[in-house]
Amino acid sequence: MKTLKSQLRLLIISFSLIATILVLAGFVHNKRKDDIRKLTYQLSEIEKLVYKDVEAVNSFLLFDVISEEFYITATSQNIISHRETYSEIENQRRFLKNFEQSELNPKIEKLYLKLEKIDQKFTELQKLELERGFKDYGLEGSMRDDIHWIESNNSIPLIDLLMLRRHEKDYIIRQQDKYVDKHKVLINKILANEKLPSNVIDRLVSYNSKFERLVVLDNEIGKKGKNGLIKELKTIYSEIDYLLSDIIRLGKQKQDSMIASYKYKYISFAIVFILVSFIIGLYVSYRLSKQLHKLSVNISEFVNSKFTKVTDLSHNGEKSEIHILTKNFLYLRDEILDYIKSFEEKVKEQTQTLTFQNMQIEEKNAKILAQKQKLYDQFQTIVIQKERVSAQKRRLLESIKYAKHIQGALLPNSQTISKIYVNNFIFISLKIF
Repeated sequence: MKTLKSQLRLLIISFSLIATILVLAGFVHNKRKDDIRKLTYQLSEIEKLVYKDVEAVNSFLLFDVISEEFYITATSQNIISHRETYSEIENQRRFLKNFEQSELNPKIEKLYLKLEKIDQKFTELQKLELERGFKDYGLEGSMRDDIHWIESNNSIPLIDLLMLRRHEKDYIIRQQDKYVDKHKVLINKILANEKLPSNVIDRLVSYNSKFERLVVLDNEIGKKGKNGLIKELKTIYSEIDYLLSDIIRLGKQKQDSMIASYKYKYISFAIVFILVSFIIGLYVSYRLSKQLHKLSVNISEFVNSKFTKVTDLSHNGEKSEIHILTKNFLYLRDEILDYIKSFEEKVKEQTQTLTFQNMQIEEKNAKILAQKQKLYDQFQTIVIQKERVSAQKRRLLESIKYAKHIQGALLPNSQTISKIYVNNFIFISLKIF
């Protein structure tokens, strides 16, 4: 990985991997944050369902336990509402299992244990209420049948029966133990009468057993408000409310903490990433620019010195593009120097040859100049002779012309000659000597 291309590729891949890790970290963080947000939302929905269930249970205790329809059908709208609500809560539980929040999971499991206990306690409460009864149903209805039968038998004084019913009603209305005690004392007093028929005694004992069971059921149900299922339900609901509030609070805190932590980590990582990128960029730039600068300076010095200055430029046998370029430059420089040296030798040889030829040409030129001077002198002589001949010629022509005039003056004219020499002619030819 020593070539520039491979180094740049490695650098780009490294930056890409770091950026990818950063993006993936952000994606994972956003997913976890979104999971916590969804978890908080689902818990808020569960909280609403719990409030709805509390309302259904309260309505059951306020209205259904005194409704004949409940004792006839063993169900009610509030019971149905509780079952639907609990089913929705169970669905939310399956949804919450998809979230991996180790800090909240124990509390969520504890929450669902409480919710399961609510369902168990409420189911048990329904059974106890059905067993206890109301008016003509359950134990209360059976007690009423027994006391009516005893009353119709006329074996017990009516005042005792009325007082017995009064203690019963006072207990049912006021839920105070003193009425149970009074009821028990009166029962024992009536049973102390030896004249009572056995069937009346049996019916009275049955009635008393049912009343005692009614008291036990009231204690188990918690009608007195001290202990019992109602108290347990209220306690569990309070614990659920606290757990939900605590989980939601922790979820929001974790969400806020994750956002703050992510911002801090992201900013820190971004700063480190920028610094590392800057340092790596400087390092790579320094290495590249150093090699390029050294090569550029050597090339400039070599060119400016008219291809004469030779500087040591080692490439250490490396295979990067810069070192390959340096190696090629050294090869080119050596080739140029060899060509220049060879050219200088050839120029020197040609110069010597031309110098010798110039000397020969100069000698020939000197001879030619001498011959030229001689010819020039001869030409001047010829010119002078020519001028002399021309002067003689002029003088001769002038003499001839003068002789012609004299001849013309001495000889007869042509007409005279024609008359004398009719069929003849005279040919006069001038001769030039």
